[in-house]
Amino acid sequence: MMRAQLMPFVGSALLLATTFAAAIAFAAQLKATKERQEPDVEQQVVPKASAAASPYQPTMRSDAYFNAIFERPLFSPTRRPDKPAANPQEIPETTEASPPEAPELGPDFRLLGTATFGDARTALLAAADGMSTWVGDGQSMEGWTVKEIGNDWVLLGRDAERLRLEIYPK
Repeated sequence: MMRAQLMPFVGSALLLATTFAAAIAFAAQLKATKERQEPDVEQQVVPKASAAASPYQPTMRSDAYFNAIFERPLFSPTRRPDKPAANPQEIPETTEASPPEAPELGPDFRLLGTATFGDARTALLAAADGMSTWVGDGQSMEGWTVKEIGNDWVLLGRDAERLRLEIYPK
């Protein structure tokens, strides 16, 4: 009779112990999976950018640039074109330097886009046959070498010739 009364308690205890052991095994597996996905910061290897990769250094915008944005909000219904200065001496000078304009010559390339990865800059060029290729500073495409890459332009060179391509031609 005593045995019949203890059997439900023994069964419940075994079920509870099995559930507890499964929970501990699951927690250990979860911890191992998380450690594989997120290594310690000390273990991560970050490639150092080559100093020779690109001479490009971003320039800081002047306060006048940001003030113009705040004075004339882009999506305001009252926004109107900026009035040109009456006196040419009143036009503020920009501090951002750009490479000299190159004469139009050379191959039938189109600049599709530019990208920055750390200090390295790349440009997506499309040739006349429609094939596009990512190129970086110093790389060549159809005999033309990439001399410099800007935010929306690329300067190509071959011998003494220079060709500046822009994403949005003027």
